[in-house]
Formats: sequence, C-alpha cells, structure tokens
Amino acid sequence: MHLKKTLSLIAVAALLTSCTTTSKFNETGKYLTFQSPKLNIRVDYPESWKPTEDEKTNQLRIISPLPNTPADYNDGFTIRMDISPLAKSTELSALKQQVITSFQKQSKDFAITKESSTTINQLPAEQFSYTITLDSKKIFATKTIFLFNFDLYQVTYTSEEGNEDTLTQIYKTMLASLTFITPIDGASNYSSPADYTELADYANEGQKVALKYPKRWSINDGDGKTNKIQLFSRPDDKNDPMLESVTLNIGKILKDLTVKDAAEAFKKSSLKAYSDYAVTEEGPLTVNNLNAYFVIGTYTLNQKPMKDKQVVLFKDDRLFLFVATAEEPRFDGYMPVFDQIINSINPL
Repeated sequence: MHLKKTLSLIAVAALLTSCTTTSKFNETGKYLTFQSPKLNIRVDYPESWKPTEDEKTNQLRIISPLPNTPADYNDGFTIRMDISPLAKSTELSALKQQVITSFQKQSKDFAITKESSTTINQLPAEQFSYTITLDSKKIFATKTIFLFNFDLYQVTYTSEEGNEDTLTQIYKTMLASLTFITPIDGASNYSSPADYTELADYANEGQKVALKYPKRWSINDGDGKTNKIQLFSRPDDKNDPMLESVTLNIGKILKDLTVKDAAEAFKKSSLKAYSDYAVTEEGPLTVNNLNAYFVIGTYTLNQKPMKDKQVVLFKDDRLFLFVATAEEPRFDGYMPVFDQIINSINPL
C-alpha cells in the first residue's frame, strides 16, 4: 500500500516546506532508534528510513526510501531545535500564535481545523491541526510545540489530505518515542561559568572572522548572512531569567575615527536607549595584539538590573564591537568567560 506522507520537527523560525517523493511503509514494521547529542534527543524511526544530521543547523532529517514516482509527496521526519532567550519569557500559547500568524501571512488558504493542549514526554505542549496547499496539493498537517530547558521544538506531521487517519498512528508512535538524553530537571541541564572551560572553534567566512567560545553555548549568526554574531550561555538554574550573551557586531571604520571615538559613540547610544544607563569603568586595552577600548555600564531591562561590557577594536578597515551582557549579580562571575571569548578574536 502506498502511503504519501511527511513527518517533521522544526524550529519556530522554520516553515513547512514542499516535498516531491513517496514510498511504501508498513506501520507495524520494525523501528530503530537514532540518538543526537547535539539535539539532546533520542527518537524511533522506521528501519527503512535514512537519518541525516546537520549539526550546523541543529537539524536531523529522517527520510524514507526514494520511490520511482517523483511527482508524489515526500516521506520524512525532520527535527530542528532552536535555543532562544525570547522563549524564556514567552508562553507556549503565544509561541503557537506566532507560528500560526507566519502561516497566515504566507498562505491564503491556510486553515486551522483543531487546537488543543497536550504533553510530550511529561512536558506541556500546544498542538494544532490545519490544511494548506503546497505545489497544488491539499495537505493535512498537525503541529506540536514544546520547550525543553528553553530549547524550542516543533513537531509537524503532514500528509496529502485523505491519508491523515492512517498516518496519524505512525506520527503518534514516533512522537511518543521522543526522549531527551539529559534528564528533565537534572542538574546537568544547567550551567555556570565553571562549566565553560572547554572551548570550541567558530569561523565565519562571510564576515571573515574566527573566535573561540564555550562549547556548551549556542550561536546565532544568521547563517553567516548578517554582520551580527550572537553567542548565548545555558541557564544557570531554574531561576535564571536571562541567558548571558556576547554579541559581536562588524562594520566599516569611518575616516579618522579612533577606537575611543567609536566607544564614545556606542556609549551615547546606550545612554539614549536606557534612561538609567551609568558607566562604571572604561579605558584602553589590548585584544589579541590589537588596540581596543572598553566601557562597562549598568542599566535596567524589563525591571532587571543589567550590566554589560562593550569592547571596540579595529583591524584594517573593519570595526568590531563586542557587547557582553549579564544580569548585574551574575556579571562578575561571567567576566572571565566574556574576556576569554573577546580575546580569542581572529580577523581573517
């Protein structure tokens, strides 16, 4: 029996994509288990399907055998995990609405058929079913959204309309098998500055810069297409309301500008952005044999006392601005980690 189907798990920023193949699958067949330390998950999948993981995009795709009918719909299961500090202060229902809104903007015939709340491996989850047209095909889909330690997951099952009842059981089997390598609420879910001694190498060919960062941190660099590179820590504990971060902005140097001039300009921007911004320390320094200037300041963000360190340095005709941020009570503990990242910069 030919079953035309797709099963996918994607990040909140990703949208459903069209597919172009089909295959046979016996829902009572044997399942294997795939484990991804990077995504922190284990998941069962039909033994005839092929798993492929892309660590750069935090994505795992499990694809069914390719058939001889390329005009039909593709079989697949995609897992993509996204670490986002915004998710820490956003309710699941609001995240679900963001996804729904993105679909509504991209497809005029997007229609929700059912909404519900559920649980995934003991975690609260939001779920909605809908129909949409892709490549002139009417598609039925169910999307499940949940958070695990502030990592955002979406699970999306899709099939051509008419096959959804049969394929729902396969979807439920795979979704029910999803477990996390790190235990829920386990101490190892969290991190502190002492855990960040092991470093990883990062290079951005588009921006021609390399640096080192704590291996347990995550990176958001817009796939190298923007001039901003963001690095995020893990939560310190259950009560850690904000991820510590280091952001690197890259730009062009204006004529006759000094690093101190640039630092003064960025300081004025902070004073304009935060009414209570106050400089606590500033001065010249050397970063990887390059002249630099730093400014440390405090301010309030969302009723939280914050502190950041801005470091400006030049290389040839390029300007590099680091902004290392943490809640004020945690800032001093993270200063060695921040400095370790900043001092590792290597303009290529």
